[in-house]
Amino acid sequence: MSAPSWIIPQTRANDWEWYGDLGEVFVEGFGISVGKKSERLVVRRKGETIFERPFFEVDRVTVATEGATISSSAVHECVKNGIPTPFHYC
Repeated sequence: MSAPSWIIPQTRANDWEWYGDLGEVFVEGFGISVGKKSERLVVRRKGETIFERPFFEVDRVTVATEGATISSSAVHECVKNGIPTPFHYC
């Protein structure tokens, strides 16, 4: 089992840090969009790609904000590949 990959917004608006290896993708922050490009999961902020990984390398996509969108094609691909996609709001 690999360590999770975390996308964590830092104190500045465009400053992002990555933790871990493959596995879990944790999305947090207003204005984030999660989509599909070919056979890859893509996370964007203000149109800029900030994360991209093939679906076969993703174990889970956790959306922890009400300010994010996820495309139906990304949801479909997650379901097709058995990737859990929980939404957790604080």
